[in-house]
Amino acid sequence: MYNISLGNFVLALMGPIPGYCLSVFLIDLVGRKKLQYIGFILLFIIYQILGGLFYDIVDVSNLFIVIYSFAGFFMCLGPYTTTYVIPSECFKTKYRSTSYGIASAMGKLGAILS
Repeated sequence: MYNISLGNFVLALMGPIPGYCLSVFLIDLVGRKKLQYIGFILLFIIYQILGGLFYDIVDVSNLFIVIYSFAGFFMCLGPYTTTYVIPSECFKTKYRSTSYGIASAMGKLGAILS
């Protein structure tokens, strides 16, 4: 249990935490939609590499950790951050919670259908 917790902690330090920090600085410079597109494209490339070369990558354990950390980094840099930022900026404050809930439900419905 300790080793699993330590491994997850290391992965969080290498991927999501720097991704969120960088997204704070880039979101106004690059733009929300462009940042989301960049994140999705890079995630597509990383997951294609992980899927296509999985057995070769697993043999080199550190390589898998590095590539998986990049996936976490780009997930938090793009789609995770912009999923919450874009709907909160699109709706008026009075209707924000209801509209944000509807937007969230539509995203989950799209994931189920796909």
